[in-house]
Amino acid sequence: MRVIALFLICFTFLSAQYRNNDDDLVKTTFLREFDKSIIENYFQSGELDKVNAALLSIAHSQDTSFIKNILLLDFNQHPKQITFALSELGPSKLSANYLFEQIETGTQFTAEIFDAIGKVGDKNDLLKCISLYKENKIFGFPFAIYNFHLRGIKDESEEDVKLLLDNLKTENDESDLFQNLFTLYRVASDKVNPEKLEFVLQKEFKSETRLYALGILRKSSSFPYSFDLAQKLINDSDWSIRCEAARTLCYYDYQSPSEIFSYLNLLFDQNPNVSLTAAQSIQNIKFSDENLLRSVNEFLTNLLIDPNLSENTRGEIFLFLETFHKETEIEFYEKYSKMVSPIFNYRYLANVSNYNFAFTELRKLYSNADDYNKFFIYSNLVNHFDSLKHNDKFINFVLDQYSSDQPLIITLNNYSIDSSFAISNSEKLREKISGLVSTKLEDSSFNQAISSSFNVTNNFDTLFTREIISAISSSSNHELKYDLRDELTFIPEVREERIKLFDKLFSYAFEYSEALIVTNKGNFTIKFLPEVAPISVGNFIYLSKNNFYDNVIFHRVVPNFVIQIGDPTGTGWSGPSHTIVSEFSHIPFDTYYIGMASSGKDTEGSQWFVMQNNYPHLNTHYTNFGKVINGFEVIKNIDQYDVVKKIELIK
Repeated sequence: MRVIALFLICFTFLSAQYRNNDDDLVKTTFLREFDKSIIENYFQSGELDKVNAALLSIAHSQDTSFIKNILLLDFNQHPKQITFALSELGPSKLSANYLFEQIETGTQFTAEIFDAIGKVGDKNDLLKCISLYKENKIFGFPFAIYNFHLRGIKDESEEDVKLLLDNLKTENDESDLFQNLFTLYRVASDKVNPEKLEFVLQKEFKSETRLYALGILRKSSSFPYSFDLAQKLINDSDWSIRCEAARTLCYYDYQSPSEIFSYLNLLFDQNPNVSLTAAQSIQNIKFSDENLLRSVNEFLTNLLIDPNLSENTRGEIFLFLETFHKETEIEFYEKYSKMVSPIFNYRYLANVSNYNFAFTELRKLYSNADDYNKFFIYSNLVNHFDSLKHNDKFINFVLDQYSSDQPLIITLNNYSIDSSFAISNSEKLREKISGLVSTKLEDSSFNQAISSSFNVTNNFDTLFTREIISAISSSSNHELKYDLRDELTFIPEVREERIKLFDKLFSYAFEYSEALIVTNKGNFTIKFLPEVAPISVGNFIYLSKNNFYDNVIFHRVVPNFVIQIGDPTGTGWSGPSHTIVSEFSHIPFDTYYIGMASSGKDTEGSQWFVMQNNYPHLNTHYTNFGKVINGFEVIKNIDQYDVVKKIELIK
């Protein structure tokens, strides 16, 4: 029996979920209709793949009536799928009791179960988790505490947090230590005694473990250890540790020039993410010695002409130096602005105290800029919105944008205009927005600009908002209607358009197994996961076959976290004319996995990201549709504004 049980567990890992002939189940899931007759057929099939596929579908349904069907399944055959589905269906005493029963059977999937209990259980279940852990030290307990805390369910005595703190010991298994550190970092970093973290930083644990130890220190704005340990972290062979050290060691109390310049050497790190992070973190250093402060100022100013620095690092230093030159900010800008790329000039002007100078300069730059730069110029100009909103020239400049062919800037306007500006300029705004709707309603590239205009019109005329909604209802812009489905009554033709989109994307879902991503830094390969995210994979393949990603930049890079791409405008505010649904699953967001970016559930389009490290807080909140299988050094060295030249699909 033990051999059979092990075989079933291994088969669970290898078994697929969705397959290329599961179009009926995937379609009802995509449409968010969750046809019970279809799902029931999959449940009753007796086939492992089909039952797993049904569980994936049910997880998105929010229909708790499915719970009773799930509890009849053999947990040993579907451990991860069952725990995932129950956790996504939300709080349920039935689910919590069932999950506790599985722990009592001695299953090895305790981490997944604790994670799920934290999402479905109540205060009594939290106390039961604490009791179980005190008795048996069951693996996965921190994940339950993390999820309970996210839901606002806590133990008043803080015994749960105390247990996590007590287990920060060297003799612990590293996986258990990682979970403890992750949970403490997310929910109780202020409770951690820094002395308990030193051993983690001294030992050769995995980078993901040490990362959270450093993160806890960063949250407390301290690094209370010797400079010897700081030096060890600065020189660590792992780029991700050097990167996180740059974020944390800026809080060390530097006592000498040699110490501070040892930290500043991170600016020359061969990994651009480390260099950039150091440049961004300098602002947090506290200089108690005026002479040392002057030396650092002079050193950094000279770096503005250093050819060995990346453009992004140089730009961040330029922004930091503005803090030294508040009284001469305009003179400093005029002297050094040509030494950095334009994007940093815009950001500098967004932070100067002389908002009239900023407006004049940014408007001048705007008049000669291309669409890409216009967006960033304008996005930094609105940083001075409160100071300028009574300036007639600024008011006219803002209103004029509604007549432009810049949908992203119109959208930015709609999110920037506050109620006082909207009320004061209501007549002109009504005229401008009416013109926008009448001329651009059928143009899908203006969908976000039109839908976001409600943020403005609701401030001064809700009747006018209803007029716009009525106009949208009568249009043939089905994707805009779908985006506004919560505001509109059900429109049958929108469903038909969604079915057409589904048919197109699902036809590509299993056509290719991999993709070679060719960048200016080298190549990396993605292995697709259509078994859990067929629509996301099909969407990626469809867009790639139409050269959508060619010559597109990595518009967002958060060092040691994610690198993100997929917006041809390079702004992070755009995508294709359609949106797809979320396909959450039990696949974790570990290092090198690929996720779909979104602004909320079922808002995915074309943007995707690659994980540079292990971040469990993303699990079940984003669609995981692939994993990098080679080219890892490329992932480590991607910098913001690097480029995907092309994508080659592989059978």
